[in-house]
Amino acid sequence: FLGKVAYRPGPTFAAATRWIATVSGRAAHGAAPHLGVDPIVTAAEIVMSLQTIRSRVLSPLEDMVITVGIFRAGDRHNIIPESVELGGTIRTFSNDVLETIEGRMRDIFDGITRAAHATFKLEFDRSHPMTVNDHDLTAQLVPTLERIAGKENVRLVPAQTGAEDFSYFSNLVPGFYFALGAVPPGKTSGGHHTATFYADDGTVPIGIRMLSTLAVDYLNAAPTK
Repeated sequence: FLGKVAYRPGPTFAAATRWIATVSGRAAHGAAPHLGVDPIVTAAEIVMSLQTIRSRVLSPLEDMVITVGIFRAGDRHNIIPESVELGGTIRTFSNDVLETIEGRMRDIFDGITRAAHATFKLEFDRSHPMTVNDHDLTAQLVPTLERIAGKENVRLVPAQTGAEDFSYFSNLVPGFYFALGAVPPGKTSGGHHTATFYADDGTVPIGIRMLSTLAVDYLNAAPTK
């Protein structure tokens, strides 16, 4: 709700890794599938097998996500296409986990396409690193948020599997990322990146006051040289 504040020390938002792949087979008429190499069936098997990374490779206590968001193939109802385009996102809170996921994805693509006599290309784009709030800086600045918003309106929240480009800053210098509620009572909002997302203009003066006061309190607490 409007004026509520949420924060978390340490890992706050996941690293986001975009992946894209092409599975190539051999086109054929839908009435004679034995004359081709069906990339749709092959890619479908890959999609299902990717789910085993989460359920059978990594610890069940590990926070991570593997999502397939793109599956494009063909343009005729009676033709097996030559290739399929796949794509999606990986969300992780550990570089070791990301390395494991990428390695297992390559193994899955390689093994399934070999069995089907197909081929593949798979690329990863580690576009957004993990957002980590500096523990000392967070402890220093939370009292400022509580003073402005009221202690009852400031709460600790779990880490989110969403990603933030604020991570580029917090990887270079100590950072503190917090969330400010933007939906007043009586209003609703859809999720981020949706057509029904809503943020009230009343959030702007609250946000300005919080950010400016955080900066002043931080500078006033900084040791003089």
